[in-house]
Amino acid sequence: MFLVVHIWTLNDWADHDADSSAPCRVAKARLLRLSLAALAAAFLLFCFLPPRTNAVAFGREPALLASFAVFAAAFVYLGVLAASGILPVRLGYSVVLLPFQTMWTLQTLRAGMEPASLDRLRRRYRATFALIGLNFLSLAIWPG
Repeated sequence: MFLVVHIWTLNDWADHDADSSAPCRVAKARLLRLSLAALAAAFLLFCFLPPRTNAVAFGREPALLASFAVFAAAFVYLGVLAASGILPVRLGYSVVLLPFQTMWTLQTLRAGMEPASLDRLRRRYRATFALIGLNFLSLAIWPG
């Protein structure tokens, strides 16, 4: 919750001068103080929480399947937004990477989620999202 407050207030602080039509204007310095306070509160909260990952809390396989489902939904959503014209069409091409991500996740599950297979999946996942990020970045260089 604190991180959400931090992100929203930092975004409002950064956009403060451009958004002169806002019905309720808060001083720019106050937004920055609130953002930094929320970040500090989040940091302190994380310091006192026990180190527990989703894999520890829910199990390795459910955590992997849940994360795959979320990222698959993101792939599909990106494709839908591009197909509907909300995003440039070339961003929708990212959806062609979903079958690869699906195959790699299934290979990892079949391999018993051993450390080597998880590391391979992690590297491939990062490469996939680096490609998607480069696709987004290319819009700044070659719009449309």
